[in-house]
Amino acid sequence: MDSLIVTSDEMPSFVQGNVEAIMRSGRTWAVGWQALSQTMAVAARAYVDHTISTCVTLAGAKSFHEAMVLRSDYASKCVGDGLAETSRLTSESLKLVEQAMAPIAARMTLGVERMSF
Repeated sequence: MDSLIVTSDEMPSFVQGNVEAIMRSGRTWAVGWQALSQTMAVAARAYVDHTISTCVTLAGAKSFHEAMVLRSDYASKCVGDGLAETSRLTSESLKLVEQAMAPIAARMTLGVERMSF
């Protein structure tokens, strides 16, 4: 009963395929993480811009009631935007993990398929 995954003649190319899968996975992760980082930076910049704009508007409020309405609108927008952005980033992060792990998962599947008992 032979439990080798591959024959000794096939081992170098099998290992090379594993290394290539790890490299593809790493490249996918790096590119994806860069894109996610840029998305987060854009969202953070929009938040800062909205905060500054609200502060300027709030400083010009003519009444306490107007100031409270502005503050309430600001808080509501921040919560809504925050939830939407979190949902979007979560979805994109999960997609990235799936894409980055795909080459490794494929190699693992191949290894299991190649097992002989």
